[in-house]
Amino acid sequence: FNEALNKISNDASAADGESHIFPSAEAATAHIRSTLLCSNAGAFKGDYSGTEGGSLVLAVDPVTGEVNGSSYNPGNQISVEVNNTEAIDYDAGLTFVSAEDSAKAFTGTLQSSDNIDGTWTNLSDTDATGTFSAERFGSKSDSIYRYVASFIPNENSDINNKGIFTFNVDAGNNLTGLVYNISTGEESNLTGSIDAQNELKANSDAGDNITGFIDPDTLAFTVGQWINGEQQTGGSFTGGGCRLN
Repeated sequence: FNEALNKISNDASAADGESHIFPSAEAATAHIRSTLLCSNAGAFKGDYSGTEGGSLVLAVDPVTGEVNGSSYNPGNQISVEVNNTEAIDYDAGLTFVSAEDSAKAFTGTLQSSDNIDGTWTNLSDTDATGTFSAERFGSKSDSIYRYVASFIPNENSDINNKGIFTFNVDAGNNLTGLVYNISTGEESNLTGSIDAQNELKANSDAGDNITGFIDPDTLAFTVGQWINGEQQTGGSFTGGGCRLN
């Protein structure tokens, strides 16, 4: 096997005059894993049904593989934060587990880079069960970078806004994307830019002002906050990005 690799390296060097070194098995595995994470990362929205029904929005983090988001029950008109408990496992069929606080646990699988489905069980009432599915939204495959984050209101806020924002960044560091509010089901366009100091500044058509800083090494958000210009209130967001092309 090593002889075959050496021959390939020597042939490539003879063809272009450059020195070619194969990465270690560990480096190759890490690269494949990060590539898979980026291709599957993004924002997904859909519904859950069964003994209870409602809407669901999920953000697949491109840095950690964690799946966070929010659910909304139209019966009581309450949205609940959904937090990751088991990140996507690439050795177990792209499965993950995310749960509400003392309520529903969602066990899902990425069926493709554009679809998620699975089952849910109420943690305090195991007779309450059902299924869920969600599809990708707000992403472009030809972008340089892909970012996704879930947002929640401040603890002392009297608003119930929870949801996802997702955007793509081009070669000029300009961003375009969407903000999705799980409580209202509304989408709004998001535009802005990332400057040389890795600061994100963006605005949505719905009046959201979004700011934050990005770790240049991991592309994770180190600080993130949003303010609704009309309601003069806001909250925080968490997530990150990855390089697509």
